[in-house]
Amino acid sequence: MISDRDRPYNGPLHTTYGARGRALVTGLTMRDIADCYVMGVLLSAYPAPEYHKVAAGTWERSDLYALDLNKLDPIAIQQNMSCCIEKMMGVYPNIPIEALASVSPRAVKGDRDDD
Repeated sequence: MISDRDRPYNGPLHTTYGARGRALVTGLTMRDIADCYVMGVLLSAYPAPEYHKVAAGTWERSDLYALDLNKLDPIAIQQNMSCCIEKMMGVYPNIPIEALASVSPRAVKGDRDDD
């Protein structure tokens, strides 16, 4: 059952359903988590103007109302939210550099893209 909290972390290593998902969320407030959700939604709205507000640091919760949420990928929202949480915790991308080779050879060369 997918909602079983005791299920194994046997998904792809670089996803929250793999080893990356074992990390405990620490040092964040509930407001931080809510902000990560909003940013995750906005980052999933590319190429909408609201997407660019996250990088510029000018986003607001009310920006969500400008989006048609039915056109967004809910898995992308979850993935973007997870990355925002990792960034706030200062652990992004939260997987060993060697493991990045299978996901992004560019990242192994030190060309990580943190945006």
